[in-house]
Amino acid sequence: EGNKLFKKVDMAKYLPKGKQNMLKRSLRHSESIDVAQAKMKNKVLQNNLYGALDYQANIIKDCAACHKIVRNW
Repeated sequence: EGNKLFKKVDMAKYLPKGKQNMLKRSLRHSESIDVAQAKMKNKVLQNNLYGALDYQANIIKDCAACHKIVRNW
């Protein structure tokens, strides 16, 4: 649900000064999270929990990559 918020606001406002040029990269991470969430849900519905874990790992990687930009991790 948190990822959906970025579709409703101007994400550039949330990027630190000097990092507004990273907007496209942040948006790609957000879109990648959406895709991985849908695939993860599909794997869960198929009772393929190990497959779902692969997509969960992808989500965490994309979250961390974006937070590295936004929060200087």
